[in-house]
Amino acid sequence: MGIREAAAGRTDSYPFDPENLVIVGYDTDERDQLVLFDSESRRDEEIPPEMVESVMESGVIQPIVVAWRNKRVEVVDGRRRVRALRLGNKKLVKGGHAARTVLATVKGGSDVELVEAMMIANEHRLADPPSVRSENIVRYMEVTGKKEKATAVAFGCTRQSINNYRRIAKCCPEVKQALDDKKVRMADVLTLHKLDLEGQLRELQKAIRKKKDDCEPPDSGGDGGGDGDGDGDDDGNVPLRAPRKNVIQKVIELVTEKDEFHGKLDPDVVSALQWVIGKGEAEKVPGLTDVLSQIDT
Repeated sequence: MGIREAAAGRTDSYPFDPENLVIVGYDTDERDQLVLFDSESRRDEEIPPEMVESVMESGVIQPIVVAWRNKRVEVVDGRRRVRALRLGNKKLVKGGHAARTVLATVKGGSDVELVEAMMIANEHRLADPPSVRSENIVRYMEVTGKKEKATAVAFGCTRQSINNYRRIAKCCPEVKQALDDKKVRMADVLTLHKLDLEGQLRELQKAIRKKKDDCEPPDSGGDGGGDGDGDGDDDGNVPLRAPRKNVIQKVIELVTEKDEFHGKLDPDVVSALQWVIGKGEAEKVPGLTDVLSQIDT
């Protein structure tokens, strides 16, 4: 049996001069075009010198994906590889060597299918910061019209994660940057999208201080910080061990009935706590029924 007989089928692949390919939003000014337009962070990303050297030496090993749209060949997957080869070819030609081509597989389909292929390929290959991932999730849902469950499958995460990233996408740039820089925890900023700009910035600073305080080692001075019974210390620190049922009930009452605490906990967290103490249904906790279906309850 030869390779043609072993293959499940054939695809159309062609070698291209990278200068003849179009990267929408990078080679063009179509910044507002959703289809085949990558996020601004990736568009403005610098190509690492080692990547340029690699394609100069060995070429682009992994074929890219292109589509025939608007009477031109547009890149669906492989933007960074194309850009790296363009830079590498300039150096090759300047040094008296022949420019390299890039092998591309031609993909057909609707605009929605193309943008879906582009975004998922990037998502599974690149470790995006939270702001970019949230932007991609929102854009993916807008373009494809898919709901949380289908989007979670496409992005390899839970429905709750999809909802969390959608909340992050509604936050101001300062919140997103702080999250990318790991100055705050995602759990601490998930409700900030409900506030105006001033409120977001105010709560952001609180979250930054909270994370900093949590990360700082305890004071080594004194007699050990308390009487050793685990219920707190002289400074009034709150114990973080698993609470009793009545404590959980009190937490729920405070965050749902008292104005000064209302909204302090994410609604999904409150639903989970209610389920834990037997006063809520699993269906109200996103993702919980999926988890429970995998175990013998």
